[in-house]
Amino acid sequence: MTGYIKQGNTNSKDDLQIRVARHSQSKQTYPGILDDTTGGGISTGDSLFESPRHKAVKEASIPIEYARHHARVCGRVTYFDIQDERVGGDTGLLQPEYIYVYDLEMQEDMELSPGDREAQKFALWSVGEVER
Repeated sequence: MTGYIKQGNTNSKDDLQIRVARHSQSKQTYPGILDDTTGGGISTGDSLFESPRHKAVKEASIPIEYARHHARVCGRVTYFDIQDERVGGDTGLLQPEYIYVYDLEMQEDMELSPGDREAQKFALWSVGEVER
């Protein structure tokens, strides 16, 4: 899920800031990389709608009622991942993946804090900074 703050009244990328997570250095897969605000696999028993909301609470300490009210489904991306040494285990394997994409408009004063040690910190970046 991508958390963002809309600062103007237009849909221009100049009016958006994005909450970017940095993986914890102790995370088993891809330690230290930049990532979406929250995300991960869909837990058994969770729906496609509830899972990202639970992840928002667990990973970024976002209040569940806020996530339920403001998270929006945006689509799905289908791709193949090629396993490398950062994942652990065998390398060079192709793994089919689906990513369900969600957005969460956030309040400007909303502070995020790592809740489960998957992220070490959250930053607020402009779209231009993210594109670089």
